[in-house]
Amino acid sequence: MKKIILFLILLIFPFYQICFSQGAGQAFSVLIKSEKDSICKGNQVKLSSIISNSNPINKYQWSDTALHGSSVITPVLNSTTTYFLTVTDNSGNTSFGSITIKVISPKAEAGNDVNICKGQSAALTATGGSTYSWSNSGKTSIINVSPTTQTIYSVTATDISGCTASDNVSVFVHALPVITATGGTVCKGATITINASGADNYLWSNGLSGSNISINPTITTTYRVTGTTIYNCTNTAQAAVTVNSLPSVTSIGGTICLGKSLTVSASGATSYTWSDDLGIGYSKQSVQPQQQLIL
Repeated sequence: MKKIILFLILLIFPFYQICFSQGAGQAFSVLIKSEKDSICKGNQVKLSSIISNSNPINKYQWSDTALHGSSVITPVLNSTTTYFLTVTDNSGNTSFGSITIKVISPKAEAGNDVNICKGQSAALTATGGSTYSWSNSGKTSIINVSPTTQTIYSVTATDISGCTASDNVSVFVHALPVITATGGTVCKGATITINASGADNYLWSNGLSGSNISINPTITTTYRVTGTTIYNCTNTAQAAVTVNSLPSVTSIGGTICLGKSLTVSASGATSYTWSDDLGIGYSKQSVQPQQQLIL
């Protein structure tokens, strides 16, 4: 008779997950049915008991004591769980059954946070699902974004079972550095130091690196410097160096008698420094040498 009842139950519920366990000498059978053998994490499942007993049931005892007393339970599951049910009828007969519900727990990954420079784009890659839905309406695992300010993107991944999981990734947007470069004026053959500021690293158009470089140009030259920040953001500036040619100085002396004075002169420059402590700045000097003198 029990086999006939069990057969009829299986015919009536062909799509249910049925788990049947009966100990030796049990007076009746206990079946636990579920419409699904697996659910997504955090979802609810309905478990119902089917008893092959003509006697009234006195007690339902589930392995989760909080669920005692009912023939139907609807627990929320976060991990794969096996439920045991012990049933006692009014005659004191006891039987039991069990069922295992698999819980699917997908894990979405949106990747590490990203740093970009203003005006750049970033490729964001999600994993953990078969389909994806991004907060910016993207529907593929990889999306390209070009935010102008710091933005948090969220993605929901759905696996083949229809279970979902979400994750977030932040894109930090950094301003381009403002580079300042300073050149100067130098005489031909002399060395000058030019400098740049506003970034963390610098590369000059002549191949030198650093915020300050010493150069010896032979002609007027404009040097281009690229400044880079720790976030790899770059910008450029220019430093002009003017190279002045050396003056062509002509001096005029003469011949005088001992004890007489003579005016010597120079031309070709704007300022003059004479030897023999004759003074600085003037193009002409009056001298009264006691012997031949080279100025």
